[in-house]
Amino acid sequence: KQVFSGQTDLSYHTDTVPMGWVAAGCAASGCTIALIPNDDGRLNERTYIHVKGFAAAMSFNALATESAKFTVGRKRPSYENYPQEREGRRSFWSGHSSFSFAAATYLSLFVISDTGGDSAAAKIAMPLVLFSTAATIKMTRVRDHKHNVSDVVTGAVAGTLTSCAAFWWAERRCGQVKPSAGVSFDEHR
Repeated sequence: KQVFSGQTDLSYHTDTVPMGWVAAGCAASGCTIALIPNDDGRLNERTYIHVKGFAAAMSFNALATESAKFTVGRKRPSYENYPQEREGRRSFWSGHSSFSFAAATYLSLFVISDTGGDSAAAKIAMPLVLFSTAATIKMTRVRDHKHNVSDVVTGAVAGTLTSCAAFWWAERRCGQVKPSAGVSFDEHR
């Protein structure tokens, strides 16, 4: 019903999940990356590079999200009942969705690639919990009449892609990701 809807007269609801909670979750994810021991121990160069990678993911995600909101100016489903007109035109794409999926993606990739071999349960449980939380946040935005489904799906994809790119960059910096055969990222070989 509310996928690409042009409907703007739905009732206004306060946020079920305020952006402050999403920001706190992102900060906690960054701290978790700093504190989880990786294959090289705890608080080492690899950790430092990944904390920088996580910060880059969040920064680029913020830039992309705010640019899209400013450029597109899509009306929220509750636009006609929205208390602030400027905020009522910032529906596309969902910042809650993009940030929650960006944090879930980066932290999941870090846990899967950097924790020891004996923590298979953590490698399954943590991403499951993180992505379930991100999906719940995404759906509250539709239920609260802040976004259409297409807004939250696009936000989730954008956050995921931003974190995948930042994680790949961090892994390259750590020397862990090798280019595929026949492709070189070095200027001279």
